[in-house]
Amino acid sequence: MARCFTDKGALRATLAAAGLPSPAWRLVDAERGLLAAAAGVGLPLVVKPIDNQSGQGVRIVREAAALADAYANALAHSRARRVLLEALLPGREFIVDSLAIEGRHTVLAIAAKLPY
Repeated sequence: MARCFTDKGALRATLAAAGLPSPAWRLVDAERGLLAAAAGVGLPLVVKPIDNQSGQGVRIVREAAALADAYANALAHSRARRVLLEALLPGREFIVDSLAIEGRHTVLAIAAKLPY
């Protein structure tokens, strides 16, 4: 479970295995697979390191010409040297931080943000 919260690729795979909805996505660990992965997701898309947080290394790509630079940026922010491409969903992103202890859940914070 901890891996799903620290590895965005593992999280996406877990959601898919459970049949839960998720935006189109592909994992990339070498630049040679970048164009095929992007074609599988479609533009616009989000390029992000699988193992970072707070938006570090994340870019929105609207044109194929910006893809290689966004990939290099995300890769530079990934300790695992893997990058996630995912479809850009319109609207606000909601982040919910919570804590669970002995089956009791407490919401610590809720944030809403618009993609830059």
